[in-house]
Amino acid sequence: MADNSLRLAFIGCGGIARRHVVAMKDLINRGRAGFVITAVCDTYEANAQWLAQQLAEQLDMHPTVYTDYQELLKKEQLDGVDICLPHGLHHGVSIDCMEAGLHVLCEKPLGITIKACRAMAETADRTGKILSTAVPHRRQPGQRQCGHPQHAVVQRPGRFAQAAQARGFDLPAHERLVDDAAHDEGADPETGQHPQRRPEQAGAHGCSNQGTEAGRRWRK
Repeated sequence: MADNSLRLAFIGCGGIARRHVVAMKDLINRGRAGFVITAVCDTYEANAQWLAQQLAEQLDMHPTVYTDYQELLKKEQLDGVDICLPHGLHHGVSIDCMEAGLHVLCEKPLGITIKACRAMAETADRTGKILSTAVPHRRQPGQRQCGHPQHAVVQRPGRFAQAAQARGFDLPAHERLVDDAAHDEGADPETGQHPQRRPEQAGAHGCSNQGTEAGRRWRK
């Protein structure tokens, strides 16, 4: 590791974190290295171990595994974190990380309420740390089509994906929200987790109950 490499950690090691590893590999292949993953954290240890293995195999990085992000913050010397948690945990954990002196890349959405997002932005201003949101696909045709007023039927959120498919934009099976009853069941607003999924499948973002108490702050 070069002395000037950014030292990063994953907090949340579910499906979306695995996609981030693919993107990191692409950056390295394009000559944009300059970072190293030194730690991964997930309350579901098997997820963290699996991601650590992927980092070793794909990027030749060998991170330390944690199941408590507060312990990670205390023990690791980091420059930033990549937060891949359930939506309801984004704000609390991001704020803790910025207050610990770290820059934050947070998966979308930034927060689950305006107040939560505002608290994150205010913390970034106060600490002088970078707060960035991973929204890389906002210009893709499917996403733009779903946002168009004549196709985005607000009263029927389960029909957003149908609108995109009707216009010829293919979507992965897990994104085809055509069952309104199942969609309305929704995720737990405290944690962002989907109720019928196993802990290792908590959202696409995993990390089971990591930071649930942090997720309760600034919600209202």
